[in-house]
Amino acid sequence: MKIREATVKDLKQLQELYVGTITTVNARDYTPEQIAEWASTATRTESLINKLTTQYFYVAEENYQITGFASLESSGHLDMMYVHKDFQNKGIATQLLNTIKESKIIRSRDY
Repeated sequence: MKIREATVKDLKQLQELYVGTITTVNARDYTPEQIAEWASTATRTESLINKLTTQYFYVAEENYQITGFASLESSGHLDMMYVHKDFQNKGIATQLLNTIKESKIIRSRDY
């Protein structure tokens, strides 16, 4: 598995992973109405592009497939953390979180 910074080119895969995770993994804990509303936010392309360009935003990738993503606001608030429904319980979220924490520490030292 490879962890790298996300780019705008990842947009489609990120949106698909987001919806797939919400409608399968998260469906165990929310009502169908809540899931539908939450999943519908994937169409907010401009908002996601803003996050990609302003946050510490990383993807986990295996064979060019994004298996998870996470983003951290400059304030230190974890904004997004999603792992593909077919790659749950493999330590992807932990690796993403460690990467964005390290990145924030390193970048903050540069300023």
